[in-house]
Amino acid sequence: MTAPKRRRRRKQEKKTPEYVMGTVPDDTFGAATDPLPPKGPEAPPLTISKRFEHLLNNPDLYAAVKALPPPSRVGRPALHPPIAYLIFLCAISLFGSARATAAHFEEAMWWDVVCRGIRTHMGDAAADTLQSTGPTRGQWNYFFHNKLKPVFAEVRDASRDLWIQQALDHGMMKENGKRVSRSYPQRHQVIHADATVACPPSSQQRRRVVDKVTGEVREHRVDADASYTVEGGGTRVYGNKFLSAAVRLASTPHSRVILGIDSIRHKSANVTPSATTKAPPSSS
Repeated sequence: MTAPKRRRRRKQEKKTPEYVMGTVPDDTFGAATDPLPPKGPEAPPLTISKRFEHLLNNPDLYAAVKALPPPSRVGRPALHPPIAYLIFLCAISLFGSARATAAHFEEAMWWDVVCRGIRTHMGDAAADTLQSTGPTRGQWNYFFHNKLKPVFAEVRDASRDLWIQQALDHGMMKENGKRVSRSYPQRHQVIHADATVACPPSSQQRRRVVDKVTGEVREHRVDADASYTVEGGGTRVYGNKFLSAAVRLASTPHSRVILGIDSIRHKSANVTPSATTKAPPSSS
């Protein structure tokens, strides 16, 4: 009895692509003999006090305050001008939190720098209206929710225009700039973007927690926009994701200019943290 003949497999015919690949430009990847771009110098460290001085010496900071509403003539007079709160907002990224910023602004060594900056860029009349110490955290929270949030879009757009103009004034993104090659373009002609997850003001995910044993009810502050997301490398983190675009000069440390920053909300506006949840039994 002979074995059955083995059937030959049909050769799959390659589909003709619907597009035609054009010629690759010569400067796409450069030549193999092209030298690698030299490494730039190591950026010198900057202390918090030096960063704070650079912040107060930025003239665009005082131009952006025009987008904020002026003090109201109705009700109790405001103790601090809008520029004080805008500086407070920028200083949070240096000191880590609004609580720490308010504590620093209670000390003369930090608040005097603010007064000198306002006097230099806005004149004596604006500086003479400042208090002996900066805003408290309660004053900041009131201004943030009642004054800053309603005009957030205007402040963002005004700041973005100022940042872009600042980059142009430093010689970045020139229209007549030399491209060199697509693989190694001039550094100041490249806009790079980066997304990062910022920690929310509170790591709590439930507004109300009820202990099963004692019945104790605890109220927590919850950021409605925060959720779990993935950073580079697959690490799951809890917070708010932001995307920023920036440009910088070659071989010039600390020359990066952020052109814009926006939040990346990756869940529906209808999704909010649940009001209550049962906590595990206490160990006591």
